[in-house]
Amino acid sequence: MLNVQTGEDFERLVLGISRVDLRLRGEQTTRTNFFDSVEEVKKKQGLFNHWNPKRPKTELSMRLFQTVRFVLGEKQSRNLRLFVSVGTRLDFRFGTDCFFEIDGSVASIDLTISEKKHFFKANVLVRPVDIVSRQVWIARKIASFLEKNS
Repeated sequence: MLNVQTGEDFERLVLGISRVDLRLRGEQTTRTNFFDSVEEVKKKQGLFNHWNPKRPKTELSMRLFQTVRFVLGEKQSRNLRLFVSVGTRLDFRFGTDCFFEIDGSVASIDLTISEKKHFFKANVLVRPVDIVSRQVWIARKIASFLEKNS
């Protein structure tokens, strides 16, 4: 099991950064739709944390990325990307800490340590236990959203 005490710790462990690190809480007040927020994140990716969507920088994110790639298959996953959205409008308005994308098809992810969280806005809820022992199951859920929306 992963040793994390807060949601920010879990974000930092998986994505290498948390919303506390970014201190962008002011963005939550601006009105925007989901897809405009996705495009904004894609444009700003790497400005704060040197993140490469084709090659995630933490061990856990790379493992999840590779598992999703495996589940999708080589041909379908050619354009797979993982974007970090903690601390952005996408996070505050749509509960999305990160998202996978293939050619415009998006699967949004909410990273949480809460066992009591049953309502969430993102497509897939990911807890520490999922990253450690249910990675293929989570990857299949992510892949199903990417395939359904393509």
